[in-house]
Amino acid sequence: MILLLGRVLLAVVFAVAALGKLRDRPAAARALRNFGVPARLAGPGSIVLPLAELAVAGLLLVTPTAQAGAIAALGLLGLFAIAIGRALARGEQPDCNCFGTIHSEPAGWTTMARNLVFAAVAIAIVAAGHGRSLAHGFDGAEGWAVVLAFAVAAQLLFSWQLFRQNGRLIVRIRALEEGPPAAPARHGLDPGEVAPPFALPDLDGRPLTLGDLLARGRTVALVFSDPGCGACIDLLPALARAERERGDLTLALVTTGEALENRMRLDGAGLSTVLLQDEHEVAKAYEVKGMPAATLVDLSGRIAGKLAVGGPRVEELLSARASAPLEVVQAGAR
Repeated sequence: MILLLGRVLLAVVFAVAALGKLRDRPAAARALRNFGVPARLAGPGSIVLPLAELAVAGLLLVTPTAQAGAIAALGLLGLFAIAIGRALARGEQPDCNCFGTIHSEPAGWTTMARNLVFAAVAIAIVAAGHGRSLAHGFDGAEGWAVVLAFAVAAQLLFSWQLFRQNGRLIVRIRALEEGPPAAPARHGLDPGEVAPPFALPDLDGRPLTLGDLLARGRTVALVFSDPGCGACIDLLPALARAERERGDLTLALVTTGEALENRMRLDGAGLSTVLLQDEHEVAKAYEVKGMPAATLVDLSGRIAGKLAVGGPRVEELLSARASAPLEVVQAGAR
């Protein structure tokens, strides 16, 4: 029965952690980046990690797979411990986001100790077996064991409520620390503003400037992308089609990452101009807050329309006729 209670405890912990992360995926992705996960993997990781935690919880609750679930739990707890240990060794304490919106705190020795306790429970299940099944958990049990089981269940329920309350308090404290809400940040430069100049290497390492693009005698369409943006990948066929069909545009894809990985990612897309920025410095200069996004620069070097944000609006901007108005309303970013 003790092993059964340990399985239920671990299953609840992993399920709560998963649901908390899924409720706030941007925070989960940010936490992964803070622990050293590359930016292009943090987005997918914010989905894969909670799904893995849910899978562990399911395996632990089913008696035949309980030991496999405990092994998987040990693996995840080991990864968490390594990530926390690396951060502590560097003198950092990033927000662990361990339970997402339900409970979060700076990673430290307390977090490490909690993981070690959970790991000890998982080791006991691996070594001693899965214990009783859920259906026969109380068969032949003494009265004290039943009382203990209900006490543990009550404690779990209390902990769940405490975590939820703590999460709400964290949100309120952050809101108080940040002060009154600031004015909404604008997306993109206003039409008529001078387009910020830049010089970026293409996939062959050759530097290209905004002036070089304008020298081709056509309006320049700057499309801002990121390797970790799924909507940006979905947009590639539309970009290739616009480059073929819009003879009045010079299309340049501005992204991040290494040349080799971008060649592999863009293989077959057929884009002739791909420029590599280091840390979104050009996107920031153009006031781009979300990907994918696109803006037009006319031959005088000025912004020719409002920023298009989101795959559908970018596609709409690039597929518009040359005589059509260039003002495009904003859509939601990724």
